[in-house]
Amino acid sequence: MIAIDLVAAVVALWALWAWLALSISALEALFAIAAAFAIAVSAHEWRAVFIVAKPAATALSALAVLPRGGEPKARDLLFAALFASLIGDALLLRDDLFVAGLVAFLVAHLIYVRLFLRDARFLASKVGAALVAAYALAMLAYLWPHLDAGLKLPVVAYLAVISTMAAQALGRYSQSRDRAAGLVALGALFFVASDSLLALTTFAGANPTLKLGVLPTYWLAQGLISFFVLPRR
Repeated sequence: MIAIDLVAAVVALWALWAWLALSISALEALFAIAAAFAIAVSAHEWRAVFIVAKPAATALSALAVLPRGGEPKARDLLFAALFASLIGDALLLRDDLFVAGLVAFLVAHLIYVRLFLRDARFLASKVGAALVAAYALAMLAYLWPHLDAGLKLPVVAYLAVISTMAAQALGRYSQSRDRAAGLVALGALFFVASDSLLALTTFAGANPTLKLGVLPTYWLAQGLISFFVLPRR
C-alpha cells in the first residue's frame, strides 16, 4: 500500500508541476490528481470515499475536453466516450449492475473506434489487428469455463469491441507514425490490460493482488487517449 500511496503522490505532484509549466490545463491536472486519489483510496478499501472519487475523476476527464482545440466533431466524440465511461464507472460500483456497466463501456469503445476512424483507414495495420485478435481469443478461451451462462454473450461482445478499438488505434499509429497517435495507441493497449486484469480477478480467480493494477492502467488509458487524440497547443 505504501508503494501505491507514493505513486499516487508522485502523480499528483507531476500534475501540479505540469499545470504550472502550462503543459496541461487546470482541469487536466485535477483529473490526474483525482485519478491518483481514487487509486489510493481503492487500495486502502475506503469504499465510501471511492464511490465518489472514481466517478469524479472520470467526470473531470470529460470536462477537460470541452475547452480543447481541434475539430468540434472529434472533440464531441471524445467527450461522448468519456461520458459513457463515466456512466460505466457509476454502474460498476454495484455488482448487480455489472452487465449494464459493461454495455456502457462497450458504447464508449464504439465511440473511440469512430473517433479513431476520422483520420485513419479501418484496421490499417493488419499485423496489429491480428495480434490483438489472437490475444482476445486466448483470453476468451481462458475465461470461458469460468463465465456464467448469462455473461458469455456480453463478454464476447465486449471483447470484440474493445479489440476493434485497440486494433484501430494501432492501425491509426501505423498509418501516421505520429508521436501523439502512438501515445493514443498505448492508451488503448492499457485499456485492454486493465480490463484483462479485471476479468482475471473477477471471473477466473486470479491472484487478488492483480486487481491493484486495474485502476492505474485504466487511468493511464483514459489519460493517454484524452490528452493526445486531439491537437495540443
